[in-house]
Amino acid sequence: MLSKQSKFKDLYKKREETIERIFSTTKEFHGLRYTNQIGIVKMHMKIGLTFACLNMIKLNQKISSEKRHIKKTNLIFT
Repeated sequence: MLSKQSKFKDLYKKREETIERIFSTTKEFHGLRYTNQIGIVKMHMKIGLTFACLNMIKLNQKISSEKRHIKKTNLIFT
């Protein structure tokens, strides 16, 4: 029973670090708290574009961090 609780706590902590941060960022900085869009279709489009942009930002950060890591390892071997 205790191991299940610790697994749940670890899983929830990971969710807090990843999912909840994205939701709060979109609500605060990308205009999803209040909107002037009317209709489900327009809101789906707005949300889709917002999360697509956030995914591109995350991808760019991941690629740039990998490039920095590669440069550091190349300096070691040269």
